[in-house]
Amino acid sequence: PGPTLTFAVTDTSGAQAFGGIGSQVVIQNAGPNTAFVVFGLSDAAATTASFPVLNGQSLQLSRSDSATHAALVCASGQTATVYVTPGYGD
Repeated sequence: PGPTLTFAVTDTSGAQAFGGIGSQVVIQNAGPNTAFVVFGLSDAAATTASFPVLNGQSLQLSRSDSATHAALVCASGQTATVYVTPGYGD
């Protein structure tokens, strides 16, 4: 796996570059609220219509080779701590 990104997610979308290689991404939401994620380029912006990652959920998602960044956001007034780790998986 590549280095883990730590997101202090708020109601303003924030993006970080993947620090490693791999087409799989493990996302862990330490809570306390649902976060929404999207993969893209440096201008990626998540919205509450993006893919939800529930409080306490850990999941593996695929990303395209062109996706260099992950962006996360919470609903208005909410926050979450989310860990994003790129790598290879099956």
